[in-house]
Amino acid sequence: MIRVPSQIFTLIKKPIVRAKPALIQTDGSYSYKTSISRTAAILTVNNNEYKYIKTYFDHMNSMESEWASLVDGLEYSQKKGIKTLTIENDCLPIISSIVLSKPPKNPLFLDYYMYFNSLTTRYICLGIRWIPREMNRADKLFRN
Repeated sequence: MIRVPSQIFTLIKKPIVRAKPALIQTDGSYSYKTSISRTAAILTVNNNEYKYIKTYFDHMNSMESEWASLVDGLEYSQKKGIKTLTIENDCLPIISSIVLSKPPKNPLFLDYYMYFNSLTTRYICLGIRWIPREMNRADKLFRN
């Protein structure tokens, strides 16, 4: 079965945006065996690629790693001065929560959701979409 990405959902669009958006793919990984969590991102700006991996020792589960990957991706793109961005991630529950403006019930994930939304206000144009895991190149950074 071939899975296709969702459409891009616009989260922020301010008037007169003509710049081609940068693209960031993010992913989170959590080992229940070691309790080590990692987030990864690949930011593509004008055919230049920037890779980012961060390690955490205090995450509780894989869902927290996924939420952290989106937050880390936004923070990383802001450090690079990006103002127009499309985010791609393979965690459907999180993408759905953001697109549908439906806050998570779990207080831990709610904190990530609120922080993610606070970071979005710094963009001129911001889109997000779900992609299948096999299309998420950030996932492959965990295997290098």
